[in-house]
Amino acid sequence: MESFKTFTLHWDKMSSSIKYQVLSVRCRAYQKVGKFSSEKRPMDVVDVFDRQSSFPMVLYKGRVVATMRIINHRGDQCLEHDFAGPKLRALVSQPCLEITRVCVDPDFSRLGLTNLLFQEAAQAIVDLAFQSKKFTVIGSCTEELIPFYQKVGCELIGLEYTHPELGNRPHHIFIADTKKLMMGHMNFFVFAAVAAKAALRAKQLHGYRKICPKLNLALLAHYPLLFSLRLRSLIALKIRQWRRLTKALPHRRQARLALGQS
Repeated sequence: MESFKTFTLHWDKMSSSIKYQVLSVRCRAYQKVGKFSSEKRPMDVVDVFDRQSSFPMVLYKGRVVATMRIINHRGDQCLEHDFAGPKLRALVSQPCLEITRVCVDPDFSRLGLTNLLFQEAAQAIVDLAFQSKKFTVIGSCTEELIPFYQKVGCELIGLEYTHPELGNRPHHIFIADTKKLMMGHMNFFVFAAVAAKAALRAKQLHGYRKICPKLNLALLAHYPLLFSLRLRSLIALKIRQWRRLTKALPHRRQARLALGQS
């Protein structure tokens, strides 16, 4: 997968070209499975939720080949999953993030890009959760994709709905807990991606110690789970890259002090 790159951009930070590519992948992928009619064009599939979303994506040689969106609602705005009716609001009353429009370019199907996309999305979701204080994630999928989402660690809640703009196909609603993701209680490949990026971030923060110790401690306090994540991972993930990344991290005593523990 060396030729594939991943990153996340908010809709407002995307160039016109990237926006068009994202919408083009969405259009082609959904047409293939019958969610969009063949008459649809990329600019026809943009909706009101795009403007308030971040988009994890996979690129191949500068071209978007897989994408999804994470909706971060402002205030009391409606959820896209409100199509499921009042039962959803009763089950999930707290503020939440939504993941929708998970798409892979039909020309790049069966290459494992969904896994790669979710690895990028996992870190984006964690970052958004801490920024917005929204730790519950809602999503939905069609029948054939249920096993994949269950493997990732999502939980079905027994609700389904038909989306009038997606071919009226039944969708099953699932939820995920961001805190469980951070602590490694979800699928290995998603957790490993978060752990590796957390290690890189912690390594960078540790580098500030020589320049400004107080700044370093303040930043460490902002990411209190990084070190517990690291210690858990040293036991669970015995891979060379992880060991190499953790060499520059503070030892256990420093981590405890940074977290305010005795």
